[in-house]
Amino acid sequence: AAFQQRQRESVNLTQMRIAGVGVAALEHQRIAHQHAEAGCTAIPLDVLLLHRWDSETPIEETLRALEDLVRSGKALYVGVSSMPAWRLMKALGLQRGSGYSPFICMQNYYNLLYREEEREMIPLCLEEGLGLTPWSPLARGVLAGGPEGARFREDPLASQRFSPELDAPVLERVHEVARLGLLGER
Repeated sequence: AAFQQRQRESVNLTQMRIAGVGVAALEHQRIAHQHAEAGCTAIPLDVLLLHRWDSETPIEETLRALEDLVRSGKALYVGVSSMPAWRLMKALGLQRGSGYSPFICMQNYYNLLYREEEREMIPLCLEEGLGLTPWSPLARGVLAGGPEGARFREDPLASQRFSPELDAPVLERVHEVARLGLLGER
């Protein structure tokens, strides 16, 4: 609620990844604080997104490091990216039980060609009041130029994640909607 009440022209948002396997809680906190300080000298981050969950580090350690950033004023809110719905719910439960600031958003992989998030993650986020900030909404450029687009040809992950044969019906419909001029009109 407080996030919505603030009226500014921009939002200060960054992502961090706490890399490493089994990093101790103090090291986690040191890395997180250094990252936040590098991203914002005097202005706190509005939202700090944890990019890629480190499943080798105990969840309690990660949540404590994020909470320390909120309590120290370096971040106003925390969010998370790309994890299974069960892990997000576990984190939310631990945040509640510990009195920590809860995640306010989930940055998930979601677009017209990859809609798996509709099964569990999106309903969970809606139920728990988390905002959704999809990454790769244009499917690594496939929805902008199709499999013949430059990004698809140059990006090895695009050819691994998308299949022209399977995606053709969706791409045909996107192109049809675009031809009819239905996008952008209200």
